[in-house]
Amino acid sequence: MLIRNDYAGLQFSQGSIQELFRILHSIDRLKHPTGELSIVFLPVDIHTKLHKQFHNNPEPTDVITFRGNPVANFGGEICVSPVYALEYVHLHGGDFSIEVTLYLIHGWLHLCGLNDIEDNDRQNMRKEERRCINLLENSDKIPDFKFST
Repeated sequence: MLIRNDYAGLQFSQGSIQELFRILHSIDRLKHPTGELSIVFLPVDIHTKLHKQFHNNPEPTDVITFRGNPVANFGGEICVSPVYALEYVHLHGGDFSIEVTLYLIHGWLHLCGLNDIEDNDRQNMRKEERRCINLLENSDKIPDFKFST
């Protein structure tokens, strides 16, 4: 697993993220991505540029997922915008670590083949997100993400 943090002020244990994905990969009902995963935490400006470049959408977003290539042993890349999580928690309440973890889960579920464009697909995605969060919380394996200025 490749983990890169390009977001100044974000702190976490790389081991806790590896453990998170180890647990997610234990879920039998999903078709897991094969090969190495890449996880990247990006500043909002770079994240938004990627969103515009690859999805033709100039709006900021929480997570962008790039499918992998199993032949090249690459499972895919999950790009997370921590500032989006900070803003969401500031506006709606909640826990920063759980919000960032939700973005990682959401990206991983996309790599497992789930989508959230149609209403039925979106409902299924939310259901799987809740299952994954519950599994991690019950295992006490939510990574501890901290932000300092």
